[in-house]
Amino acid sequence: MTFRHCVAVDLGASSGRVMLARYDSKHRTLTLT
Repeated sequence: MTFRHCVAVDLGASSGRVMLARYDSKHRTLTLT
C-alpha cells in the first residue's frame, strides 16, 4: 500500500497553520496540525 502526503502552510494566520493530507487509493485522511 502506497501513501501520498501533501502539506500546505498558511503563514498569514496569527499563529500559522499547517495542513497535512494523507491518502491512498482506498482511504482518505485529512489531518490539521
